[in-house]
Amino acid sequence: RLANSRNGVYKHQIRRDWNTVKDGVMRRALRAKFDQNPALKPLLLGTGAAILEENSPYDSYWGTATDPSGNRGMNMLGTMLEQLRVEYQEEV
Repeated sequence: RLANSRNGVYKHQIRRDWNTVKDGVMRRALRAKFDQNPALKPLLLGTGAAILEENSPYDSYWGTATDPSGNRGMNMLGTMLEQLRVEYQEEV
């Protein structure tokens, strides 16, 4: 909520091409997070084939929050975690 309440405070610091590069940045960050924290990888793999969701009431891109048009959020974080899980499963 704090970040949401400060929405716009750091807007001038956001990359102009953020909407173009944010998915790649998040994929690299997730890969780094799970590669650098060995205890996390088995947790992700332990989800099997489950659908993963970022159940955020505020974020309709990364999470499942309803957007202004009333559509369910895109859940990109959940989707990327599922993709990373498949990559790890294929490495085994």
